[in-house]
Amino acid sequence: MERNYWSKERIVELVEKYHITKRSQLLKFKKDGLCGVSAYSAAKKLGILDELFGKTNKPKICLPASYWTDERIRKFVNDNNITTRTQLSEFNKDGISGSGAYEVAKKLGILDELFGKRVIWTEDKIRKLVEENNITSRKQLETFRKDGIKGTGAGAYDAAKRLGILDELFGKLEIIHYTKEMVQECALQCKTRSEFAVRFRKASDAARRHGWYEEVTKHMPIWDHKDIHKRIKYVVYAYEELSTHSVYVGLTNDCNRRDCEHHAGKNNDKLYEFCI
Repeated sequence: MERNYWSKERIVELVEKYHITKRSQLLKFKKDGLCGVSAYSAAKKLGILDELFGKTNKPKICLPASYWTDERIRKFVNDNNITTRTQLSEFNKDGISGSGAYEVAKKLGILDELFGKRVIWTEDKIRKLVEENNITSRKQLETFRKDGIKGTGAGAYDAAKRLGILDELFGKLEIIHYTKEMVQECALQCKTRSEFAVRFRKASDAARRHGWYEEVTKHMPIWDHKDIHKRIKYVVYAYEELSTHSVYVGLTNDCNRRDCEHHAGKNNDKLYEFCI
């Protein structure tokens, strides 16, 4: 492959054509003589990875154990509406990790006070919980919260799964065997192949597995790299703030979306103050 082969247009075309939705997918991609590693490197240099796949999560900041006192842990839990041990240990918001707070709370012996005592789930306890709270599905049990009792993690749902009583409690899971007609119906609700893959992943997989994919997606446009410049049009836009005599200049391929994002203050957009 020639040097400087990967332009922005070619990277966008590759991502859309092969339904690549993650950075890791692009890095591992290797097909039709194309190498995803070089495409990834080029995308990184061009600064378009966030545009293609969204921004990555902020790195966790683990505050030292000496920072966490009884009072600070309680305030942290209340301010962030943390209701379970798992939520506290896995907490990550604005780059702050809750794992340190969890370990200190454990040493201080205040976890039971904060979240209620752990329940050792036996078959009888699970059945009683399900009956008393009219829980009728796996999802309800998995997300159940009441009086400090949790139905996730090492709770009732996982215990029921280990004991093999989920089918007895809620019936067997229905396995959908997609027919060609069912796949076609799903595909007709989508305008692009990417939308089909995201909204109806199992139907899309079934179409590929059975060789129906090209037929059921024939109403969806297939973009040729020669036409990509016609499809992706970027414009320069500007907002003027009269009170401060300042101007914000940006670049976008969707004016309506960008305007809405600015007005909503998406991703801590400082410009939204000018727009409201």
